[in-house]
Amino acid sequence: MSKISNQEREMLAEKRLLTFVNQLYTVEQVQGLLEGHTSSEDYGLGETSVHKILAKRQDLPGKQYGSLEQLGDIEGFGPDKIEELLEALQLTAAEGFLNRMRRSVIPENFILNHHDIQYETDESFQVVATQDGLLRDHIAAEVQRISALKYGNELAARLAARLIYTTYLDRIEPEYVAPFAWATWFYKFDADNWFGFDTVREECRLYLEGLGQYQIANSLVLFRGFELDEVLAQPVTVVDLPVVLQPDERRISIWTAQLND
Repeated sequence: MSKISNQEREMLAEKRLLTFVNQLYTVEQVQGLLEGHTSSEDYGLGETSVHKILAKRQDLPGKQYGSLEQLGDIEGFGPDKIEELLEALQLTAAEGFLNRMRRSVIPENFILNHHDIQYETDESFQVVATQDGLLRDHIAAEVQRISALKYGNELAARLAARLIYTTYLDRIEPEYVAPFAWATWFYKFDADNWFGFDTVREECRLYLEGLGQYQIANSLVLFRGFELDEVLAQPVTVVDLPVVLQPDERRISIWTAQLND
């Protein structure tokens, strides 16, 4: 396990940019497709640029962009524009989701965080992500680390890790159900006054759909029955631990949240 390198971020951004321009069909899609994967509200793509991207794509083999050089051939879409988008798209999927939630959905007193496990190879990620026993082991180890850092109590941290082995590991399938399941988890915090269910469901959908070269979706796992209270978060919090498996980034993200009074 390791942190994602700058080089890997750049490669990931290139894959995302190619996927973005190959998914693009209307001007209206620009905001929705890019917002979840950028750190800037100024994406630098207007109506003229979008029409040029669409027109060029129609002339390509398979009507798909295969390299950034093909984008550079578009008039007015030079290296500076490509570099601007690549820089924005280096944001990880979890970072993009968190930024969107903080910017337009959750209030300041709702504390949402992700804790990431990064794998060095696709093979090492897949081995853990596809085997329940190994996935549980890795989540338990990370829970112990998070708890120890947060509270400074090693004994309590070990007990927190053991709680993972008492939960039901629920892989949320089919994929279209996952945004509803995760939005329901958010909704349990405070259903009365600070967000609409459909708003959160849509943000969860954007995150879980993924934006990788091969359209590999991220998947949601809920460790059912896990109590975050005084283990990973302070009250008010809810039961179940959300974990997102992200194949494109070789990353597993554990999500914690608490609502402060």
